[in-house]
Amino acid sequence: MVRNYIRKKAPPAYSKNDLKEAVQAVQRGTLTLYRAALLYKIPKATLFTHVKGKRGIKSNTLGKAPALPYNVEQKFSNSIKILEKWGMGLSKREVLQLIGRYVKENNIVTPFKNGVPGNDYFVRFTKAFHLSQKKPQSVEVARKRSMDPFVMYDYFNILKQHIENIPASQIYNIDETGFCLDPSQIKVVGEKGRAAHRTTSGPGRENITVLLGGNAAGEKLPPLVVFKGKHIWNSWIPTAN
Repeated sequence: MVRNYIRKKAPPAYSKNDLKEAVQAVQRGTLTLYRAALLYKIPKATLFTHVKGKRGIKSNTLGKAPALPYNVEQKFSNSIKILEKWGMGLSKREVLQLIGRYVKENNIVTPFKNGVPGNDYFVRFTKAFHLSQKKPQSVEVARKRSMDPFVMYDYFNILKQHIENIPASQIYNIDETGFCLDPSQIKVVGEKGRAAHRTTSGPGRENITVLLGGNAAGEKLPPLVVFKGKHIWNSWIPTAN
């Protein structure tokens, strides 16, 4: 299946509603087949096959009918966005398997191979519902819970009461960051324009940790670098003899 389809001929000049009205007019006898074809700009052969019941109107839109109803796909899209927001973003494979499971359990007839949608369906689905794949930031369960807005607002209200009378040079903030030695991560599906998170049970792979700090007056603390291992090479320490 091509990614960017280019129509080879102009689209029909009539809509599905026009076709339906023309068929009903001919069947009621208010218009002849020839007159209805001219009035609604429908080819006579097309109108004839519909009047005789040889072809039916399968959908209210032109073109091929979708594999799944729009409202079903919209529910999947909303669920994917909610899961990603909660730190449980789904990968491309998990999304396709989820849809395939829904199709199987509800006995829905689709063009999917073995009942599971493929890459072409995924491309169209993500484009239609403003979704994209992105590498998630690994966030531990405890940290994800602390990001609750109500917890954060209470914290800053209490913090404000305690630091109002403290000099800026005595107010320090420190934070650590880890440099993962194995940066390979799967991509998860989420809403475009938003950072993605995938909750993990623990920190995960081996990291080199760096602790940075400074005060409200703009003074910085020397960085603290934590390497894995019981001993440190002398070449890592500038002042080593």
